[in-house]
Amino acid sequence: MPAISQTAGTVIGLALGVLSAIALTVWGVHEWRRKGRCHLLILVAGSAIGFLTSPGLDLVANIKLPPPVAISPNVHRLFELDESLWVFPTYPLFLALPAYLTFVALDEQWPRRKLWISIAPIIASDFIGEVFLIRVAGLYRYAGQQPFLVLGASPMWETAMVTASMLMGALLYFLGRRLHGAAWLLTLPVIGSGFMGFLVVAGWPGMIAVHGEVSRPMVPVLGLASLACCAAILYMISLHLSGPEPRRAPTAKAHTAEPG
Repeated sequence: MPAISQTAGTVIGLALGVLSAIALTVWGVHEWRRKGRCHLLILVAGSAIGFLTSPGLDLVANIKLPPPVAISPNVHRLFELDESLWVFPTYPLFLALPAYLTFVALDEQWPRRKLWISIAPIIASDFIGEVFLIRVAGLYRYAGQQPFLVLGASPMWETAMVTASMLMGALLYFLGRRLHGAAWLLTLPVIGSGFMGFLVVAGWPGMIAVHGEVSRPMVPVLGLASLACCAAILYMISLHLSGPEPRRAPTAKAHTAEPG
């Protein structure tokens, strides 16, 4: 049972989502005006389009939402699944933020360690936020044979979602190398729809565990396989970053022959 009423939890979820979307938009405007990078704004706009495929995310991860409350009615239906209003403003945070950090890492050629230091807290905070949304607010739950549920939340799906978002950032970087000005708008349909597809790419073993008719001992094995897929994807992304700076070899002192 949730610790607070669903209405109170929904109000908190809406508030956090709206505030995070505003913060990312302000940051995006700052990046555009100061550095000429419109990419965060593209990702925030793509996140809004991505909401239209959000029931697909629920389908893949087998997420169940309770009946809506008055403050957050159902606003979209796909695959015979309804999506509530509170989900909409949360999309920029968990889709656009890791994607943009990945884009900037590739664009500025960060050291690999810097990207991991930036992404690891996002995965951790997403997991903590999910514990709140599930255990405290009661806004959704995971159904089926889910690997590695902790306090009702899923570290596997959180890792897969961040990995999918990072794939979106890498896609934006590689597709956009020859795009300039208004041509960046061409990426919006890809950004908007790609997240659900990349979630399947990153988490397909977990999807088999959740939806397939597999024996119970195979569920954690498939969960580990899903985490291994995420690790492989992140490793491939890291190959396009600069590695650790090579150590300089000690300079040998020049010896000159003294006149004898």
